[in-house]
Amino acid sequence: MRNIEKIAHPMKSILTILWVLVCTSNLFGQAGWELGFHGGVTGYMGDLTPGKTPETDYLGLNLGLKLGFNFSDNWLLRFDAERSSLEGDDQSFDTPDFTVDRRYSFNSTLYGLSAQLVYEPFGHKRFPGRGGYKKIISPYIFLGVGFASIDSRPDFSRSNEGGTVEINNDLANAGNNSQVLLPVGGGIRFDLSKRASIGLEMSLRTAFTDYLDGISEAANPGDRDWYTTGSISYTFRFTKKDFDRDGIVDTEDDCPRIPGTWQANGCPDADGDGVEDLEDVCPQLAGPKLTNGCPDADFDGVADPDDPCLYRPGTPRSGGCPDADDDGIPDMDDFCPECPGLPKNAGCPDSDGDGVIDSRDRCPGLAGSSDWSGCPEESIETEVIAQEDTPLDSVASTLVAIEEEIDDPKEGSIAENEKVVNQETDNDPKEEETGSEGEKAAAPIAKTEVKKGQPTKEQDLPDIPENRVTESDISAIDSILNEVKLENQETTISVVLATESVQFAFAKAELLPVGKTILKDLAQLMEKYPNYQLIIEGHTDSKGSVKINQALSERRAATCYRYLQSQGIASERLSYIGYGESRPIASNTTEEGRAQNRRVAFVLYQP
Repeated sequence: MRNIEKIAHPMKSILTILWVLVCTSNLFGQAGWELGFHGGVTGYMGDLTPGKTPETDYLGLNLGLKLGFNFSDNWLLRFDAERSSLEGDDQSFDTPDFTVDRRYSFNSTLYGLSAQLVYEPFGHKRFPGRGGYKKIISPYIFLGVGFASIDSRPDFSRSNEGGTVEINNDLANAGNNSQVLLPVGGGIRFDLSKRASIGLEMSLRTAFTDYLDGISEAANPGDRDWYTTGSISYTFRFTKKDFDRDGIVDTEDDCPRIPGTWQANGCPDADGDGVEDLEDVCPQLAGPKLTNGCPDADFDGVADPDDPCLYRPGTPRSGGCPDADDDGIPDMDDFCPECPGLPKNAGCPDSDGDGVIDSRDRCPGLAGSSDWSGCPEESIETEVIAQEDTPLDSVASTLVAIEEEIDDPKEGSIAENEKVVNQETDNDPKEEETGSEGEKAAAPIAKTEVKKGQPTKEQDLPDIPENRVTESDISAIDSILNEVKLENQETTISVVLATESVQFAFAKAELLPVGKTILKDLAQLMEKYPNYQLIIEGHTDSKGSVKINQALSERRAATCYRYLQSQGIASERLSYIGYGESRPIASNTTEEGRAQNRRVAFVLYQP
């Protein structure tokens, strides 16, 4: 532990060099730089140690400074300046050959400067986010390279061997010399604060020489000398100003005067969602930045307060509701949910842009008129479709067949209808005969339950005639309405025509020319048989919302009602009702089934 008094002058030189490096590189105040000092002991391993470990009786002093730059969370480039003293003596041996005869000793001083690459595997946990900080205990390892200036002073004065050639050569080679220095080691760092830490470090170093002790030829000339260091260090990190002490430097803090979180860039964030309170539409409910801090339960990019389909993922274009064809129209309002279309066409495609959707356009590749089913006027043929691919003549022949049956009742016809109805409603037909002799009362009918979503107030359907079927009317005719057929079977005779027969403009209740032709034929039939009355039924498929379909079916039925009135049919002989999508006659999962469900039915009956 000798020659400590010689430390002061070399250390002043090392401090001067480090200070010049710091100032010329403008290091202070820059994120990632740190400065520290360390002190500890050195242990010599060479010709004067009997084993492979240092002798605790001959430990030297180790002092130094460290300057580091954290170029990532886990990696540090460190410059280390050290001053170490090394000591050794043959008295550490147990045999008389060394302790009595040889009795060599030495005292050396080493000045080293090295660059070291330090790896800290848990360093990223210290700064978990931009500006954030977490106190940790972190191990590290390092490897470096540098140079060492060695002042070795061997002492052979106590030796009984006398002045040999080897001793004289060693004395000649001892003194000041410079060598390459290779340090390797590891340690552990204990954070005290964001800026300060202490550490414990051990290292093994070699200068690739046998003259650390100044003794080589007189001892073991083939072996190199090593030394170890053990030290405790204090390190100070240079950080920028943080006025509000929230762990985020002012230059990166969007709210430098108000404590906040690093997720919100240093601004207050009550719900901790990373969106500062001033920009958070829902400051008390955590949510992503995409929805301005509001929760989004179905993760569709539409905030829950604005999402009518809260737990069904949709798209921002469709307001948060499912939109299978991605046309911006929610499936529940889209009449063609599998085919992209325009809002003006209720989501259905219109390839030729003539206002008639493709599914109802007889000329989908040629712009035409809605009055002619989407075809140019000059291309319309005289053939008119009743049911799909059914000519208008077939519809007319159906009306003729009904007319003949009224003139000549057969089994299962209108004349037999009251009995059939009675059987279907589980009533004894005899009980239906009341009043004067020969007089026949109307068949009792089961009451129909009004479907949820069906408008029940007149203001729900403006401009609709007064002769709309009421619930009491339904209870009188419902079982008849449940049987809608063209064949001569045991049921009420009725006329069923799909909307392809009585045609309308898309999503409107405006009659097209083809539908007017059919209604004129039906009016002539009613004029010929004034003792019959007519019920007009409107039906739709399941595309679109229930409310829209219900209103559309009622308005279309009302349109037929008004047109028959204009043909001279008395209003007391007419009534109408809309069922919307509630009474399908085919599956709504196929286009063919939906085509059958889009219909207007006419039921002739004798009161």
